[in-house]
Amino acid sequence: MAINLSTSNPLYYAKLFGVDPAVIEKAALSGVQITQSSVGFLSVIAGGHTFGNVTVKGSAITLAKSNTLGPASKAVIKHQLEQLMVKAINSVPTTAPVSEFIGDSVASEGVKFDLPLADEPVPAKVLKTQKMTQAVDPVAEYNIKDGQVDTTNPVKLSEATSLGQAIKGTSNASIYFLAAKLTGINLAIRRTANKMSIRAEGALLQNYSQALASMGMAIKGDYASVHFEVSDPIMVRKTIGSLMGVLGAKPTDQFMDPTALPVKK
Repeated sequence: MAINLSTSNPLYYAKLFGVDPAVIEKAALSGVQITQSSVGFLSVIAGGHTFGNVTVKGSAITLAKSNTLGPASKAVIKHQLEQLMVKAINSVPTTAPVSEFIGDSVASEGVKFDLPLADEPVPAKVLKTQKMTQAVDPVAEYNIKDGQVDTTNPVKLSEATSLGQAIKGTSNASIYFLAAKLTGINLAIRRTANKMSIRAEGALLQNYSQALASMGMAIKGDYASVHFEVSDPIMVRKTIGSLMGVLGAKPTDQFMDPTALPVKK
């Protein structure tokens, strides 16, 4: 089935961010629509019901239209849209069920980006590879007291030394946890049930400005941060993996499974 995906088409944004054509075709048959419900959000709708929102900055849409959006950011948006579209398609009884991972090889295989050094231009080439396998024992790496993670003495991210260590955010109530230590830059995350924030600090932060920008992370003084609507553990791993990829992570760098870190209730 040929689908006209002009800017007025209700599935235009799916095509823009590279959603699998098979999913787009099924979505068209099922009456699924993707609308920019408000600034910064794309909503997936079918039968008058909204199945979820994907956070997408206006700048990301502009970059996608000019084919200059970073591959990591595009992969994240694509995956989130596909998940919601499949959910919407399968809610319509007249269509055959669609596999959760149709067309999404990186969901099961992971993503790594073939990058030069951090201060060189970031290429768009994407290579499939196995996802992160290194992990640490939470009991050994976290400061745990009576079964709870100790957040009473958070440290500055750039000075953190142990994976899982509590990290200072922009306020006393904002606690992150160290997820990765790369060359000249540390990454920490803060999670709730459906959101994840990523913070980056380090002596070489400015060297990574282009790579960070491809994930929507603008440098603000001595740190950079970004916020995603993410709940699926696969998506949490993929988001961190994509960021580590564009930052040029090496096998010798320290990192851990981000889903092993605490989730704030």
